[in-house]
Amino acid sequence: MPRARSGVPILARRNKCVDPFWRVSLNDADEKLTGGQYDGWPYTINQSDNYARQPVGWLPKLHIQGERDPVIRIFNEVDGELVYALRIRGDTFQPPIYADTTHTIEIEGPGAGKTKKLTGIMPLKNKALAGEVNVSLPPQRRER
Repeated sequence: MPRARSGVPILARRNKCVDPFWRVSLNDADEKLTGGQYDGWPYTINQSDNYARQPVGWLPKLHIQGERDPVIRIFNEVDGELVYALRIRGDTFQPPIYADTTHTIEIEGPGAGKTKKLTGIMPLKNKALAGEVNVSLPPQRRER
């Protein structure tokens, strides 16, 4: 009787996951691998597609200057809990929020000591009215 095996999801590009899902079986009689990729695969999803929570509000849109692809951390100020952390792609991001309380936004560039904190920020239900904030991070030093 053949034994079925399949692929393992891999992180292909930043913020994307690819699941190759191969149809592979091992014929015990001659120990030859047979099969192929299933129809419609590989399947690619965005990292945010895996997070099904619906936001109750939005923080201001962040425009990060000096660094690309920073890590954004969102903290609930009521309980101090980390709500989520995400390496964004590019230099613009508008954080969705899941509780109607004040939040802290931490923006961290790839270089050491390049973190900015914005505190006491309340979400707005209307994404367009949440505003925009320019955040400057010192540019990363290039090694010679």
